[in-house]
Amino acid sequence: MRQHGQVSSTPSTASYIRNELAGAIRSRGGAYECSSLLAGVDSSDINTYDHDDDVDEDDNADEAAAKATHIAEKAVKASGESTTHLYWLDYIGTSQAVPYGAHGYGATFLTAILDRYYRPDMNPQEGVDLLQKCIDEVKKRVIISTPHFITRVITKDGVQILEHCK
Repeated sequence: MRQHGQVSSTPSTASYIRNELAGAIRSRGGAYECSSLLAGVDSSDINTYDHDDDVDEDDNADEAAAKATHIAEKAVKASGESTTHLYWLDYIGTSQAVPYGAHGYGATFLTAILDRYYRPDMNPQEGVDLLQKCIDEVKKRVIISTPHFITRVITKDGVQILEHCK
């Protein structure tokens, strides 16, 4: 929920963050030194914006893509389903929708594990098991790793902390 009472979708929030990061590079203050993963669940009642669904010949590529996204979101809303999103963002304003992601010193090792074991049809327990493999790999391969990890699961019911991933 935004300050003015409107609900923002995860893709629109990722776009806003990307624009802020990219704009900071061009300002006197310089780039923000942050990389992040943005995850969210958009329920079927989120109303992103009310563009006319027709793609006009004079629409640029961004407008056409936005209208196509809106049409797809309306189809999901009509079906009553929730959609999950994960965005990989870095300090220069790069944003990419990804099925999984990692940042930091262990990202190379974790990406290899995720490439090998991730499947889109995993159940929650399989996801937790994969997360534990990633934690174990970081503890084993990254010299300056921390012994404590805080892990969270984002669902349509909210954010839950996993206590058993250590």
